[in-house]
Amino acid sequence: MRIWTSAALLILLFPFAAALQASDDTPAPVRAIRVEGTINPATAGYIIRAIKEANRLEEALLLVELDTPGGLVDSTKDIIKEMLASDVPIAVYVSPQGAMASSAGTFITVAAQVAAMAPTTHIGSATPISGQGGEDLERKVTYAMASYMKTLAERRGRNAEWAVKAVEKGISATEREALKLKVIDLIAASRDELLRKIDGRKVNVNKGDVVIRTKGAPVRDMPMSRQEQLMHFLANPNVLSILILIAIYGIIGEISNPGGILPGVAGGIALILVFFSANLLPLNITALLLIAFAIILFIVDTQVASHGILSAGGALSLGLGLFLLVDVSDPLFRTSLALVIMAALVTTAFFTFAVGAGLKAQKRKVTTGREGLVGKVVEARTDIAPVGRVFLDGAWWTAETSGEPIRAGELVEVKAVRGLRLLVEKR
Repeated sequence: MRIWTSAALLILLFPFAAALQASDDTPAPVRAIRVEGTINPATAGYIIRAIKEANRLEEALLLVELDTPGGLVDSTKDIIKEMLASDVPIAVYVSPQGAMASSAGTFITVAAQVAAMAPTTHIGSATPISGQGGEDLERKVTYAMASYMKTLAERRGRNAEWAVKAVEKGISATEREALKLKVIDLIAASRDELLRKIDGRKVNVNKGDVVIRTKGAPVRDMPMSRQEQLMHFLANPNVLSILILIAIYGIIGEISNPGGILPGVAGGIALILVFFSANLLPLNITALLLIAFAIILFIVDTQVASHGILSAGGALSLGLGLFLLVDVSDPLFRTSLALVIMAALVTTAFFTFAVGAGLKAQKRKVTTGREGLVGKVVEARTDIAPVGRVFLDGAWWTAETSGEPIRAGELVEVKAVRGLRLLVEKR
């Protein structure tokens, strides 16, 4: 009887034991993120968030699919610090076909435990570009970044000589050249192929050596959050320049024509976004002063007869300010020349016509209400000696004169309005 009871229990418990075993055998998931565009505080925050989340959940791998022309040095260093401190292995995959890992992207790729590239991609041109300090400082920064690159390459067992040249001389390599030079670990045509090839690979992470297990692992894509997308959008010198123009148009337009409301609201929102963008990009103080000086010139030109000379100076100052807006000489963070020219022309036209017309309207003589009666000429309906009656703007008025008496039918000019009485003089 006991034998039959034990057998029955085994039969009942077998599915649960099998399920438990299957659960133990299920590999940890792979977290995948997609990084496109420049490396800036927004993309740095996105990558760092993914690294922390992968470590918190003890996932098998963080896969970074990368396509970048480069970016800011500070953001790049922030990313690499988190990569080196990660207990979860990180694979950087330069993809899709036609993608690149230039400049900052080269540092990030070299720093990863696994570096892979898709066909028809390239890597390199990692020379740092800074608009400050002159040639001597540029050389010092380049040597410092070359040393930084060398330590990363040596730590990951990559070709340190090539990596240093990528910084000092700006060389680059295709995916096949990079594989042959041992800059990367493999070439993969797709994400699935990459995960299949790196399964079982032994790598070194912060806590020591681990074996990557990606066979059959579920892949969890982690897109940018709404806030990160907005930050990434705003971390663009062209977008920042447009926001500055909207702020100028809106606020000055509201000041010159009070009561419009919409221009002031739009200008205020744009100005707040400009301040927010200032935390994402290193702005040039000289450029901001040039933009402020341009605004002053535009406003003054509406007050004095400069025959357009001040507006022309304002257009030049604004153009220079927008072009030098971001405090790096890297072309990636330089305002488009076409946008600069268009902005200068449009802003000149705006201040010449719109704001100028508004300010001139404020100076125009009042033509409505009691103030509008002053200066009008009307016929005396009765003798005014010194008080009489006139009919003006559809109403009868008591008229008073301090001069010689005025006969009915003669023309008088309104000099002032006191209560319900007009002070007039003979025309």
